[in-house]
Amino acid sequence: MRVLITRPSRPAAATANRLAEMGIETVLAPMAEPALDPSALSALLARKPDGDILAAAITSAQAAEALRKAGPLSREWQRLPFFAVGRKTADAARSLGLSTVLEGPGNGVELARMIAGAFRDMPERCGSRLFYFAGEPRSPDFEASLGEMGIAVATTVVYRMRPVVWTQELWDRTLGSACLDAVLLYSSETARLFFDRLRQFSLPQWQSTRSVNHPLACVCLSPAIADMIPLDARLDPVIICKRPDEKAMLEAMGELAG
Repeated sequence: MRVLITRPSRPAAATANRLAEMGIETVLAPMAEPALDPSALSALLARKPDGDILAAAITSAQAAEALRKAGPLSREWQRLPFFAVGRKTADAARSLGLSTVLEGPGNGVELARMIAGAFRDMPERCGSRLFYFAGEPRSPDFEASLGEMGIAVATTVVYRMRPVVWTQELWDRTLGSACLDAVLLYSSETARLFFDRLRQFSLPQWQSTRSVNHPLACVCLSPAIADMIPLDARLDPVIICKRPDEKAMLEAMGELAG
């Protein structure tokens, strides 16, 4: 079995290693890479958070990586409780030496509910805010859910995903001769970029190679990502992970590989 990984280079390499242990070959085709501005973030982290900041939140391991590259957090930042969206993000946050990391259930809406419940139990919650270390682009669900629950949020973008510049030559060299059995999609933005490039460079050839005898599966981290798949891509089956995390993605691939 050979699988196409569309996530950024660093996590893609880690995923490829895990799949190799399962006997699955991989082709790496990152659609976007993170761009950081450590100098601006360093200045923020070196000083105390504003007095009304009660806790902080991160919703991706990439945000934790941005914090790590920006340099040491002040003692006041380290003492704040940090809410992380799921296990992988929580593990990355713990590597920063934070005093308290609270692991969420894996998606932004549920994390917002968890934070709202925690804020209700804090006597100093009135007039307080949550500090959100965010990426761009991102789903609006987390911040919207917090707003609906009356949680004020101070958001700072700590990294931006920049689309990889693909040329016809690079696309053909990477994907032209690859006999693929599955595509892994980790975000709606990655899905959008991938199908845009597919239409730009090779949709007719892609369609001609899909058949009953050689279907191409698509494994998606969430239903929202699956919704991004166009009908003309001819991906079948479309598999949605049981949980929105890497472990569930690997489990799905194990089941698909049989």
